[in-house]
Amino acid sequence: PKLPMTRDLYVLPHFVGFQNMRTDKIHNTMIAFSMELADDPSELEGLMREAADEVVDFEIQIAKASWPKREMSKHTEQYNPHTLGSLERIYPNIGWRSYFKKLVGLKNLDEGALGTVIVTQPSYFAWLNSMLAAHRIEKRILINHMI
Repeated sequence: PKLPMTRDLYVLPHFVGFQNMRTDKIHNTMIAFSMELADDPSELEGLMREAADEVVDFEIQIAKASWPKREMSKHTEQYNPHTLGSLERIYPNIGWRSYFKKLVGLKNLDEGALGTVIVTQPSYFAWLNSMLAAHRIEKRILINHMI
């Protein structure tokens, strides 16, 4: 998955300053956005700081579940072909069928219509599947991350 900073800046402890700068950037963006919508956004200051912290914590989790750069250069390990059925069996909580229907604009999606899907980072999808299964991804954090 693509993150705003490199993986090392999220996972190595001596880069905590970059994480703090990322949090500040998100917080400042939220403040600027709230100033367009609210007469007095200062009452939301604490919530916006908390939301910025949550987004960076979520990005750290994504980075930890992702492969380091040295692993990404191993192209054969990134080639993990799957059918729609195998994706649904291995990662049942992701909602592949719904995702691909919306992605390709089909009302019905059968096994053969999609062909082969290559999963480049199985560890990330395993993490995402387990997070979704445990209902550990809060919608507001996901929405704030996407914004």
